[in-house]
Formats: sequence, structure tokens, C-alpha cells
Amino acid sequence: MTSRPDIAIHATTSSLHDAHYQIAQIVRNQISVISTCEELVYPVGNNIRLAKELDRLAKNYHVQVMAVGVNPGFVMDFMVLAFAGICTKIKQIRVERAVDISKRRESLQEKMCMGFSLRQFSRVKKNVGHVGLRESAMMICDSLNTRARLSTKTRPIIASRPIKTNNKIIKSGHLAGLEQRLVATRKKNRFLEMKLTMCAGVEDFDLVDIDGTPPIHVKTGGMHGDFATVGLLLNYIPTLLRAKPGLHTVRNLGLPR
Repeated sequence: MTSRPDIAIHATTSSLHDAHYQIAQIVRNQISVISTCEELVYPVGNNIRLAKELDRLAKNYHVQVMAVGVNPGFVMDFMVLAFAGICTKIKQIRVERAVDISKRRESLQEKMCMGFSLRQFSRVKKNVGHVGLRESAMMICDSLNTRARLSTKTRPIIASRPIKTNNKIIKSGHLAGLEQRLVATRKKNRFLEMKLTMCAGVEDFDLVDIDGTPPIHVKTGGMHGDFATVGLLLNYIPTLLRAKPGLHTVRNLGLPR
């Protein structure tokens, strides 16, 4: 007799549109799912409908579903909310993350257009870059009961000199990576600013700066995304399996373990 696994780790895509069918098939086999799908970490916009469908399906089959990762899912949202929890007043929040992608996996380098010419970038710029800034921003704003208007911008970072990485040489004048920014405006005032720099040769760091009472300023030497995501996936499994059937987020589950 074959036994059914308690949970499946799903790590195939950033898009909830693409992941929805895959996760639903697992759920229909009465298996819980923990995913790395960025758009499922905290569904926003058109993804809310797909998330509600997965929630209903998970409840019908008495299993649990969630998505988590280092970003979104921890460093630019959940960690920010942990620090915000000691503030009695918050005027403004600034979050930054910088990652030296020259030391990272090739698929991430390609996603950040590392080594691309400006002509190559112009052809693909609508379909590249990090997925998750909007999800992180909405998690923060919803948790702090703040209605805000979001705007985003992506710009290429151009190498001013040749850069040697672990698998290629980036030519001068070609892309070393991307910088992505998000601003959340509340009543015409900037409430949240997020900046993600993923670029060859940049210094790794993570920063949370809260203009509040008390003021918060925390800067780390950077968290390795791949290793941290594996840790979060494994550590959230027992927490998720103890939860009620349905779709969950780090916001409602809290800390892992």
C-alpha cells in the first residue's frame, strides 16, 4: 500500500497564473503545498481571484497551502513588520535590499538581464526583473491599516567597466543588473519606499529604516536568498501543517516553528 505525503514543496514559477493549476492538482490529491511562487506569498490585484479559488479548494480537500521565500515573504515585508511592531507611531518606512548577482545562480542573472546590451534589454524589459515588490508593499500597508497608491519603476544599471563574474565577463556599456523602486503614497505623502538593487559587483545588504516612535534603523550584511528561502520552506512546514485547512500567508501564520 502506498502512503500519501503530508506536504509537497512546489518551486516552479513566480507567476500565480502558471502555478495555480499545478498547485490545484496537488491539492486534489489531498496533499498540502508550500510554494516559492512569489505572487502567492501575498496575492494582490488580479491574483486575489486565483488565491480565493485555491483557498476554497484547500478547504474542500482539508489541506493547507502557502507560499514563502526570502523576498517576498521575509526580508522586505515580514521583517519590516516585526520592527514596526515596536513603534507607537510610524510616519515613513524605507526598505532596501542589494544583492551581488555575480555570485548567484545563472537563472537569476538572466532574470536581472546581467550582460545584456541595451538593445536586448529594450526587447524584454516588460518581462524581466524581480517579482514581489507589490506583494511586499501591500502586506506592509494592509498590516498597518494604511491605504496607499503604489507606483513602480525599473531602470537598468550599466557597467562602466568590464566586470568578471563567476561565469562570464560583462562588457562595458552592457547591463550589470537592475534597480527596482516602489513608492506607496498615502494622502499625497510618501509612506513607504522600497528599493531593490540586483547587480554584479554591488555590496550585499538589507536595510530597514522607520521614521517612527521609536525610530528604527537596521542594516545587515545581506541574506543569501537561496539558502534563506530553503530555510523558510523547511521551517514553515510544521507551522503550516498545524494550521486550519485553506490558503495561508506569513502574515497570518506568524513566525515559523
